[in-house]
Amino acid sequence: MDRSDYMEMKSNIKGSYTQKVQIGWYDDGLVCSECEKLFGTYDKYASELLLQNEQNHLKLTHEDKLIGWRIEDVNFQKLKMFFLTILWRAGASDKFQFSKIQLGIWNKRIEKCIRDGSTEGVEGISFIIARFPDENGKSSILNPHKEPKGGIFSSLNMYRFYLGAGFIIYIKIDNRPFPEQYSCLASSEGGPLVILCRQELLESAEGALMKKILLACQR
Repeated sequence: MDRSDYMEMKSNIKGSYTQKVQIGWYDDGLVCSECEKLFGTYDKYASELLLQNEQNHLKLTHEDKLIGWRIEDVNFQKLKMFFLTILWRAGASDKFQFSKIQLGIWNKRIEKCIRDGSTEGVEGISFIIARFPDENGKSSILNPHKEPKGGIFSSLNMYRFYLGAGFIIYIKIDNRPFPEQYSCLASSEGGPLVILCRQELLESAEGALMKKILLACQR
């Protein structure tokens, strides 16, 4: 398998080990092979868009500092379907990596969208993409989790996924809109895809958490 076809997943649970998994994360016992073929269409598109065509990502700078990337040619339908399949697979899986993903009433809506190949009925689901720019950030990830209430997204129902290769996906599952300061970063039909540049991993909150995990594992 070519490196562009997988993202490295590391657990932030002590005693769990790194595993290489296809983009979108794979659970052998979750769905039938025919369903995985359907998912594979969206997984492949996301891999091509975010990884294999990385040379087409236009760098965005402010005062000579990298603040993000922009991708002009985006199939929003396929990209959103990719994130819907991630949500559904995570919510339906019993693996520990996904234990904090609880979709509730959205589970059936997402499943219907996947079966129909349509994003109709889940207009409340939208996403923001960010990325660590450094090699440490591109080689390490944490388990997906729900954003805390009162955090950067206020009271919205939000989930954070680490897809590997430095990508972080903030997925809103809420009919309320993003706070105004984040609305320009949310991907939408007909517009370019903007990827926010995070600070380097070791300077981030995730980096501090990983240091704690490393120290705990060394005891």
